[in-house]
Amino acid sequence: MSRGFNAVGDIMRLADRTDVNQLWNDYGEALALYNTARDGLVDLLSYRITAPAEHVLATEGGGLFEAASQYGVPTGFRLGSDTTALGAQFKWLDRAGRYTWMYLADAAQAQVDAVHNSIIESDSRTVFKGIFGAAFVNTTRVNREGHSVFPFHNGDAVAQPEFEGTTFATAHQHYVTTASTTLTSAAVDALLKLVLEHGWGLDGRGRLLLLCNPAQADVIRKFRVSTGASADFIAGEGAVPYLTQDQIVGDRPPASVGSVPVFGSYGRALCVESWLVPAGYLLASVSSGPNSQHNPVAFREHPTANLRGLLHIPGNRQDYPLVDSFYVRGFGTGIRKRSAGAVLQVTASATYTPPASLLVGAP
Repeated sequence: MSRGFNAVGDIMRLADRTDVNQLWNDYGEALALYNTARDGLVDLLSYRITAPAEHVLATEGGGLFEAASQYGVPTGFRLGSDTTALGAQFKWLDRAGRYTWMYLADAAQAQVDAVHNSIIESDSRTVFKGIFGAAFVNTTRVNREGHSVFPFHNGDAVAQPEFEGTTFATAHQHYVTTASTTLTSAAVDALLKLVLEHGWGLDGRGRLLLLCNPAQADVIRKFRVSTGASADFIAGEGAVPYLTQDQIVGDRPPASVGSVPVFGSYGRALCVESWLVPAGYLLASVSSGPNSQHNPVAFREHPTANLRGLLHIPGNRQDYPLVDSFYVRGFGTGIRKRSAGAVLQVTASATYTPPASLLVGAP
């Protein structure tokens, strides 16, 4: 028997009398909705592109005004040509949904739906892993067009843009460790500073997010000025009710940012916890809203519009396309705002090591 088939003639209806071809049409409509409502964190961290690389200015801002002359004219301003080509990977990925006619003869729609929904969930995880892989893996790669696919600043020789007169050495590092098995508020402060000192999360340049696994979230919830932290952790509006004698000065953190739940704030960062964040790692990243060009991760899709998103392609049986069908996604990722994020690993080592779970399996 061929591998991958859901097994038990030519079938017209499922056991519950559902028309097989109508079910194919229903799945197409469901995928259209899914492709327009991608997972919240993916939208908040990424910006969709179709080119193999984008040329991003190495500096932002227009410099200073010059002294005016009674007889002369001012120098014309133009954007500089000092740009860096920031590439993104691209790869086609697929899964198959296969059913024998005997299986469909005895299957109810809920059983076939379970296969379809499982593949959608698998696609969601694959996309999420691609976005997180771009952020957590600190090595520079090369895409198939020959462009460098960079991580956040990783101490390579590429010049970094200055901010408000502050310059940064090419050895500047956005992948750091606690050098201890204990997560401290000082280590989180240093992580957030790596993003803030480049101007991100300040004066309208996005909102700073701190993404962490629940194991690290439980530690952050205990950060208080009274015990040496630079700021108090403040529970968000969606937090479980609790008693306190302290008074909050300023606004309470929102219950969510976009569609992503927020469990509180620490300093300037809104804190988000997810089991999908590798345990022992924290990601500080700016977000300017869903699919904003200021978000740090490039999410590369195919230039042809109808080849974007999760595609459902019929197999060899065109009269019953669901019998042997294929789910296809073409995408890749890369960092396009190298200073807009930083990663902290909780480890006694002074050397950062990427999470093993994100090193393989996605573009």
